[in-house]
Amino acid sequence: MDSRLQEIRERQKLRRQLLAQQLGAESADSIGAVLNSKDEQREIAETRETCRASYDTSAPNAKRKYLDEGETDEDKMEEYKDELEMQQDEENLPYEEEIYKDSSTFLKGTQSLNPHNDYCQHFVDTGHRPQNFIRDVGLADRFEEYPKLRELIRLKDELIAKSNTPPMYLQADIEAFDIRELTPKFDIFVGLKPIKTILGRLRL
Repeated sequence: MDSRLQEIRERQKLRRQLLAQQLGAESADSIGAVLNSKDEQREIAETRETCRASYDTSAPNAKRKYLDEGETDEDKMEEYKDELEMQQDEENLPYEEEIYKDSSTFLKGTQSLNPHNDYCQHFVDTGHRPQNFIRDVGLADRFEEYPKLRELIRLKDELIAKSNTPPMYLQADIEAFDIRELTPKFDIFVGLKPIKTILGRLRL
């Protein structure tokens, strides 16, 4: 424990010596004289306050001088009043630091919060080669330069609403079953062997 304290003190001493060299002090003990003391800081604060007070009092004096000279009409005087009020309002406003929180501005051509993973993508083939597909996530007023896109999305959504059916288990012989009998339009057919639990139920 004592050796650790000794190391810390030695480091502190070296740090103070380096500071003294950088600040141009005679020794490490005279760093406080080079830096502003508490009295000097108090004096600086007082001078700042007096400057601010003189600035605040100079504004009405300038206004009075403006009136005494009689060089302007009422409209210019009102403009001057408005400017003074705006300056005072700006001074009274609390300082707010703007913090950048997201990267939405970097994602050009999209209004989606997560355009890379939206799971609802409509694609249009523009006819150009290589296959130049335009992606759209179904947001309003997206890709206004392609007016047919909105109509295509509407037709696709109507088709999905008509033909959408939940997954179902058909107890049918796949070799003998005529798929053309199914009225809905399916994107995919999955033919699997019956699960052991289903086989058990069928036997019961």
